[in-house]
Amino acid sequence: METQTIINSALILALITTWSYVGISGLEPTHYCEDREITAYCYKLSSTNKSCYTVSITEGQKICSNGWKEIPIKIFSEKNISYDKVGIQYICGKYGCELK
Repeated sequence: METQTIINSALILALITTWSYVGISGLEPTHYCEDREITAYCYKLSSTNKSCYTVSITEGQKICSNGWKEIPIKIFSEKNISYDKVGIQYICGKYGCELK
């Protein structure tokens, strides 16, 4: 095989491996950037909150010029009853909803 073909094959394999790892890890985004309209799972933020480290505590840096903001977690504080489109009743509480 030619050297260039071997290099191209190695690069494609590296890209597929990286994509598979990121897809398999399945980490939910923890922060968002309003000016770039993106979300990311941040292991750590820089002291200015403009750098989000996505691979480890010091690697995989994504930049947000206005600063990264934490995605709020939706918590139900009290129980209430809600209905879906078919009329099935649910009781929603602090940890989510369940059938009544």
